[in-house]
This record gives sequence, structure tokens and C-alpha cells, in this order.
Amino acid sequence: MNEPQHTTNTKGLYANILLRKWWELIELSEKLRSFYLINEQDDMLCQQLLAEYIGKLTRFWGELRPKIENRREGRFKEISEEFMKYKHYYYDPAPLLEPEHLDEIFKIESIVREVLEALEIFNYEGIK
Repeated sequence: MNEPQHTTNTKGLYANILLRKWWELIELSEKLRSFYLINEQDDMLCQQLLAEYIGKLTRFWGELRPKIENRREGRFKEISEEFMKYKHYYYDPAPLLEPEHLDEIFKIESIVREVLEALEIFNYEGIK
């Protein structure tokens, strides 16, 4: 049975919104990485960029949570369990600003990407 056209369009629109948010995150991530590579001495600017990135990343994590939480079919079971390990950062992202937690940022970004791939967002097929 085919889905009504308006439902398909809504899913595609939401998928495009998620994709746009993802690319905004990636652009900010690249800016932050570049900043670290040239090792600028402007710690305040670096902290501002990092705080903005962490805020957007954890907010995006929260956006995806209802789409992945408690899913058990196929690949989603493993992804869901890994994804939910970062729940505490959604409610309190401040620890991610500490140097000893920087690797957690990469892990969150990676699991968010895996969720988008599992949901087929990169294929423009919408949310299942």
C-alpha cells in the first residue's frame, strides 16, 4: 500500500531539515578542527566555537533521540544502545568543554552519523 502523498512529502521535508542541520554541524566541526590545527592563541574564541559546536551537537542528538530510542530491529538495536550512552550529555553538555572529554565529542558525532545513515537520511528517503 502506498503512503499518501502528503505523508511522503512531510517525511522528505523532515529528512532534508535533518540533513541541513547535519551539514551545519559538519561545517562548524571543520571550523573548529582548523582552529586547532593552526593552534591559534585566542583561547576565548576557541572556547566559544567549542561551546557552539557542543550545544548544536547535543541538541541534534536530542532531535534524533525519538527516532532511535528503544528500536530493536536489525542494526538499530546496536546503534540505539550506543546512542543512548550519551544521554547524560544532552542534559548537561558542560563536561564536554573539559579537555579530558574531547574524545567523547568525536564519539557523539560518529554515533549521530550512524543514526542518520541507518535512517537513510543521506539517501533523501526520509524517516522510517
